[in-house]
Amino acid sequence: MGQKNRGSTKRPSGSWPWAGRGRLGLSLTLGCLAMFFLPHARSTASPPGPAGPGFHPAETIDARFIQGLSDRHLDTLVDAYGRQRWDDPDLTERQRVDLTVAWIRAITGRALASAPGRRSTHWQHAAKLAAAFQQRAASAPRGLLVSLQLALAQVAQGELAMQAPKPAREPTHSANLETRDALRAALAQFERIDSQIDARLAGAYQSAPGKPDAWTSTELESLRRNVSLQTARALRLQAVSYPADSPDRINSLDRALKHLQNLTAMQKTSPVLWPARLETLFCLRTLGQWDRADHLLTAWETDSPPSIQLPLTAERLALLRAQGQLEKALTKAQALLQQPTDTRSADVDFAILEVLLVARDKLPLHGNDYQASASMLTEQATELARQLGDRYGPSWRQRALVRLGQALATEVENATVLGHAANALMAAGNLAAALATYDRAAKLARAKGKQKDAFGWSLAAAAVANRLHGPQAALPRYRQLALSRSQQSGPQQSAAANTHLIAMGLAAALARQADPGSPRREALKNYENLLLEHLQSWPKAPSASTARWWLARLRIGQQRWLEAASLLGEIPPASEYYEQAVHASLACYQHGLPPLATASEPDSNGPNSNGPPTAEISARPTRRQVLELATRQWQKVITGTDNRWPSQWTSLQRTVALALARLQLVESAEGHRYVEKLLTAALTSYPQTSQHKPSEKTWKPQAMTLLAAAKVRAGKLAEAEGLLQELKTLIPLDAETALTFVRSLRIQQEPDRQRRQTLARFVLQILALVATGENGTGENGVGDSKQLAELARAGGSAHELLGERMPALAAYRQWMQQRPEDGAAQEACAALLGKGLDPKATLEPESQSGQLDPAQARADGQQALRLWQQIERRSKPGGPRWRRARQARIGLLEQLGHHEQSQKLQQLTRILYP
Repeated sequence: MGQKNRGSTKRPSGSWPWAGRGRLGLSLTLGCLAMFFLPHARSTASPPGPAGPGFHPAETIDARFIQGLSDRHLDTLVDAYGRQRWDDPDLTERQRVDLTVAWIRAITGRALASAPGRRSTHWQHAAKLAAAFQQRAASAPRGLLVSLQLALAQVAQGELAMQAPKPAREPTHSANLETRDALRAALAQFERIDSQIDARLAGAYQSAPGKPDAWTSTELESLRRNVSLQTARALRLQAVSYPADSPDRINSLDRALKHLQNLTAMQKTSPVLWPARLETLFCLRTLGQWDRADHLLTAWETDSPPSIQLPLTAERLALLRAQGQLEKALTKAQALLQQPTDTRSADVDFAILEVLLVARDKLPLHGNDYQASASMLTEQATELARQLGDRYGPSWRQRALVRLGQALATEVENATVLGHAANALMAAGNLAAALATYDRAAKLARAKGKQKDAFGWSLAAAAVANRLHGPQAALPRYRQLALSRSQQSGPQQSAAANTHLIAMGLAAALARQADPGSPRREALKNYENLLLEHLQSWPKAPSASTARWWLARLRIGQQRWLEAASLLGEIPPASEYYEQAVHASLACYQHGLPPLATASEPDSNGPNSNGPPTAEISARPTRRQVLELATRQWQKVITGTDNRWPSQWTSLQRTVALALARLQLVESAEGHRYVEKLLTAALTSYPQTSQHKPSEKTWKPQAMTLLAAAKVRAGKLAEAEGLLQELKTLIPLDAETALTFVRSLRIQQEPDRQRRQTLARFVLQILALVATGENGTGENGVGDSKQLAELARAGGSAHELLGERMPALAAYRQWMQQRPEDGAAQEACAALLGKGLDPKATLEPESQSGQLDPAQARADGQQALRLWQQIERRSKPGGPRWRRARQARIGLLEQLGHHEQSQKLQQLTRILYP
């Protein structure tokens, strides 16, 4: 009733479920072997679930359910069900025993099917479960079964660790520490169980009425025989973990034979008879007692049931091979190969594989005939190794490939076989030999014109070189392999491009690992050259998008913004990097705008102007050219190749629309016309729902603000007012959007004063939306100090333009607070304070007479004088700002009636700075 190996196919009919030497499945099938000897009689008076003392665990609901889940690899459900049942307060001791045994058995099967790195977690899980049982139900009469199941799991752990690939530097006779530790723990557990059986046989737990879970003497004797069998098996596994002919190996095998001695003479109906006989044959063969093993095997072959014939056949092949009777073994193996595969077992096939490989190496040479025979044996062994993996699962595949690689790696001249041998060497951890074998396989395949095979083996060799010697050794392999097939088409070209992509990744890793200074610069240059090489060789391959993304990131690090933006614009929408590329391009164009001083040409006529193509732009483009580049690139994101507004806008398209609107409003004199069309289309398709992502909730007020700016620029003031009124009901504006609105109005460039005042009122409305929001300093944020300072400056200028002196002074003082070192803020504040003394200045009415209070005007003048003095001290003597501050001081002294001081200061200025 044992659990099947994961990944294996159905066992052929007639095979012995417990047979084999070193079979991973044996530990599982023996997982409930201790239960097979128990009688299956139920007590009619027993409640549903665990019944009488002879109840078979596999017949409980818990065991069947866990087994079913485990067979379907539903491991999470196994644990969930186990925990739920474990915590059931109504669970009886017998039910807890059956549950724990089934659960540990399922965990063991899970470990056997797991990757090596994950097995330890499962072994620990099984041990903790057994320990938890001992704490919870240590006195349960059937608790011995839990201890036995844990010991069987430890035997499976030791066997699996022994069969796992060893590093090439480790001697073949070196035992795995995990193997010995696990087997020692299992043997100690078996010894404790045996001692408890002795104690109970002495009368402590004899069968008694009213105790349905108590052990009978018959059951205990049967349990003892099973423990002896498992002890012998653990000793046999421990023996083969020691070097051949070592005292430890001989001692372990002798101890195993003593445990098996009585078991091999049991009645034919005993479940332990044939497993014990198989273990005995293995021990005798390992000890070199071949005659005795041959005698027993011959006797048992004539007396064996059909279910045991295949394991005995495998043992016969192994014994013939050990005795050196290779021709006889080969004849028998060839005869077995002619039989249908479903009439053989994994043990038989692996024994045949061993015979084929040994016969290939050790049979006498017979000239050309032998070469043909050796080739045939090699092909047969290779095919048989493949079948072992396909029919019996990953563990058998690993064992077969390791054995195949050990035998064939150095001599065979068949590229396919060499490739399999290299795979086996890789599985065994022998990287150096695997690398040489992969190279040989690639060379042979290339010589015979099998370019596809040569490419595959070379690719594997490059991977091994990377593991063995690192990126420095692997990178040239990947690069040369890719370039050798760069002229191919179809899948071959794609494979070459992907191989070159690996080389680029290794180059990036080398650049990150390089020491600062010259080594890193050189590594980055090599990385850059590979990226450029990839784009030149495979410009249309899917991997080209990755190369462009990586190269763009490199250009961003070099602050070559426009080159990066151009690369980002070439990444197609199908690429996984597309959305990241679009967002990155927004920042690149923002950073890549040349200073205003370089823009001497006329302003752009908007996105529809026919500017020069990208390839014709000079190395230092103007702001107009950058605007045209960004507009073309971003508009393509929105309208696609059809140049139409999308019917349903994506979040990315809406984000790009905002960026494009900001750029056009600020940089283009006619951009507001395009922005009005763009944002009207975007807002029209904006879903009228509250189910927006947090990042999308700010989009609508930003878009409405920029659309209002476009309408103000277009003279559609009523529509702009309507938008601003609607904005008051939405979340507060961010500083960046408000600044874009302010900058786009270009108040200082407007010649008409009345028009400037109209624009100033719109500026103040926008600033009110930023300042009065409930979350003004919350998730949307007002902005950093630089942005807040610019907003304050815009507010002060607007108030001053409207003749609102006091609000203007408050805004300028806020500007000064945000940017204490900004001389322009101090100048603006000082200039406005001093205007109260100027009879020609336009001031708002401070009193019913319409004139500023003289006392207040004089106090403001004194404050302005002190501020100009401060500006002068902080400015470079003789510089433009210093001269403005000095002239303002002279004028204020004159207006305040300090004529003598004013004249002296003016004379001193002429002397020092004529």
